[in-house]
Amino acid sequence: MALETKHRKLSGLKKGVYTDLHMHCITADNFMCSIQRQREKKGLIVLEHTSGIEVFSHPTVRELSRLIDSKRASVLANGGAERAAASRPHLVRKHDSVNASGQYKPSFAQEQMLVLYELDPASVAYAVPWTVRIAGALRTDALVAALRTIAVRHDILRTTYAKSGAGLRAVVVPADVFELDVAVHDVRERANGDSHVSAMSAATSLLAEEVARRFDLYGGAALRVVLVQTGDEEHVLLVNAHHICTDEWSVNVLWRELHTLYAALAASTRRDDDDANRSDVEARATLPEPAVQYSDYAAWQRSWFEGGGREEWTRQLDTWAKRL
Repeated sequence: MALETKHRKLSGLKKGVYTDLHMHCITADNFMCSIQRQREKKGLIVLEHTSGIEVFSHPTVRELSRLIDSKRASVLANGGAERAAASRPHLVRKHDSVNASGQYKPSFAQEQMLVLYELDPASVAYAVPWTVRIAGALRTDALVAALRTIAVRHDILRTTYAKSGAGLRAVVVPADVFELDVAVHDVRERANGDSHVSAMSAATSLLAEEVARRFDLYGGAALRVVLVQTGDEEHVLLVNAHHICTDEWSVNVLWRELHTLYAALAASTRRDDDDANRSDVEARATLPEPAVQYSDYAAWQRSWFEGGGREEWTRQLDTWAKRL
C-alpha cells in the first residue's frame, strides 16, 4: 500500500496505470530514492540502482513491485546486503569536500556542462529562467535579501569555475563577499495610454534582454535576478540560472525557500545595517540548514565511482547504447 501511495503521488497514477505525464526522469529518480530510504529505515536490503528507464518500463504498481523483488534477489545472488550497501557509500555532509581555497573537483555533470559551454560560450541553450508575476505590496529589500540568503544557504549558487594544472575546479565564492547579481527596474513612468499594456511591454523587453545574455561560467555568476515594477503594486520577477547550478527539482526548492524567507524578512521592520544583518540571521533560522552541499555530492560521486561504481556506470551506458 505504501508503494502504491507513493507511486500515485508522483506519477498521477489512477487505477494502476499512468493517466498523464507527471512522472519524468527527476520524479522517477526521487521515487526510487524514497523507496531506498524507506528500506534502509526498516533495515531491509539496499537495492541495486534503478534507472528512470526501468521505472517507465514497469508502469503499474504490480510490475514495479516485481522489479523491486528482482532487484532484491539480484543483491542476494551477488554477495548479499553487505556488499550492495558497501558499493554505494552514503551521501553525508563533509566539511572537507571543499579545500581551504574554496575549491573542489567538479562532478561529472558539471564537467559535462563546462565542455558544452566551451563548445559554444555564447549559447543560452542551458539557461533556466523562471518568471513570476507578483500582485500586492512588495518589500523589494526583503525579496532581494531572501534571494541572497538562498544563495548563501546553497553553495552551488555561489560557484564559479576555473582551470588549473590539476584540471577543472569548482570555486565557491565565500558567503561574506558574495554579491547577488540583481537588477531592479521601474517601468511605470514609461506607460502611455493603456498603462498596464505599456508597462508589461517594457517589462517583457527587459526580461527578454536578460534571457538573451550569455553566462560566463569562468568567473561570472551562474545566477542572475531581474525585478521589474510595472505598477504601484505589480511586479515581475525573473530568476535566471545556468543549468550547471540548477534543475527542475531545484527550482521547486528555491520557490519554497523564497516564500518562507521573504515572509520572515518582510515581517521585520528593521532598517539599519546592523539590524538588517540580524534579520538575515533570523530569517535563515526559519529553515533548517541543508543536510548536504553540492560539493558533498561531487565528492560522494567520485568516491562511489572509484570504489566500484565504474561497473554500474558501464551497465547504465550499455543500457542507453542498446536503446539508442
